[in-house]
Amino acid sequence: MAQAIGYEEGNCAEELVMAANLSQREKAFIPKDILSKPDKLTDDELALVQGHVDHSITILREIDVPESVLDMIGQMNENLDGSEYPKKLTKNEIIPSTRLLGVFNVFCALMSPHSYPAL
Repeated sequence: MAQAIGYEEGNCAEELVMAANLSQREKAFIPKDILSKPDKLTDDELALVQGHVDHSITILREIDVPESVLDMIGQMNENLDGSEYPKKLTKNEIIPSTRLLGVFNVFCALMSPHSYPAL
């Protein structure tokens, strides 16, 4: 999809793929009952879920993942209006390629049988 909308190989398509593949790994450390909870998450549960971003970046930094990929992972849950986590960035602060990664993230969450629907 990245290539279809104009991201060439040298223009971060490979970084998008790497970020997409690495971005959700730390959710494996979140209890399954929280990830599959049908009700609204408590503040503590929500903090735990949202904390996976920083946890992922900390671990991935130790294995020499490129900083540009870490930046994408760190921003992929942001909304253009600044309403999401982890830093409440707005449209002009979010890396353009990360916006595409965010779309993939939302799509996967909507299609996943273990997404937390009542955030």
